[in-house]
Formats: sequence, structure tokens, C-alpha cells
Amino acid sequence: MPELQQKIEQCRQQRENIHQQLQQIDFIHQKWLHDLSERTTLRNAQQHATQYLTELQQHVNDREKNYNDAKQQRVQLQSILQQQRLLHTENVEKLREHRVDGQACMVCGSHQHPYRQAESTLSKTLFQLQQQQEQDAIQQEQHDLEHLQKLKADRHQTEFELQQAQSQEKQLQQRINQSTVELTAQFK
Repeated sequence: MPELQQKIEQCRQQRENIHQQLQQIDFIHQKWLHDLSERTTLRNAQQHATQYLTELQQHVNDREKNYNDAKQQRVQLQSILQQQRLLHTENVEKLREHRVDGQACMVCGSHQHPYRQAESTLSKTLFQLQQQQEQDAIQQEQHDLEHLQKLKADRHQTEFELQQAQSQEKQLQQRINQSTVELTAQFK
């Protein structure tokens, strides 16, 4: 009888060991499944981030082109306005040279030539118009630059987040590999 009791005790101990091993295997298996699921989710997020990054880069390229175009247009406008200012000044000077006392003014038709007052008003109006055009061009260029800078900041943030996700994926892969080794060791 003591032998039977001893065998029963051994069986009970073996059963307890097997039960503990099964619990350990189940725990490792659950951890492994969780890590696999997390890795899949992370890979999907990386795929979306990569796609967004590609789209964002296209927007950056477009915005850089818009900014460069606006800058070039502003420079051209400034050149044209400067030429207009010079032409205006030259034309007024030529008209003054050809002015004849007693004859009607070629600009205003007056016999008394009140060119100074009319010229001053015309010059001021022309100058104000030119300043407004120049200011509009500068504002457009500034707007394009601000938008470009925002897009570049978004791109930088997305690149950073993608790098973090890749690092997390590596860590998950290491945990999955470790769980696989542990599960394999349990069945030996």
C-alpha cells in the first residue's frame, strides 16, 4: 500500500507540474499573440504614416514651387514698378522741356501751367498704387512661405513618429522571438 500511495503522490505531482507547464505555455502564448497583434497594428500605422509622408512631401514640393513663383513674381513686379517710376519721371521732365509759355499745357491744357500741383498728386497716386502692388506681392510671398514652413514641420513630425514606430516594431519583434524560443523550450 505505501507503494501505491507513493505512486499516487508521484502522479499527482506530475499532474501538478504538467498543469503549471500548461499555464506557463498559455501565458507565453497569450503574450506572443498580443505582441503579434500589436506588431500588426504598428505595421498598419507605419504604412499609413509612410503614405501620408509621401503625400506631405508632394505638398511641400508644390508649396516650394508656389513660394518660388511668388518670389520671382515679386522681384519682376518690383523691377517693372521701378521702370515705371523712372519712365514717369523722365516723361514729366521731357514735357517740362517742351513747355512753351503762353501755350496750353500738353498734360492739363492750362495756359498757366500748374504742373507742379498736378504732378505731385499724380506722382503720389502712382507711388501709392505701386506700393500697394508691391505690398500685395510681399504678402503673397509671406503667406506661401508660412504655409511651406508649416508643411515642413508636419513632415518632420511625421518622420519622427515613423522612426519611433519602427523602433517599437523592432522591440516587439524581439519579444516575439523570445516568446517563440520560450514556447519551443517548453515542448522539449
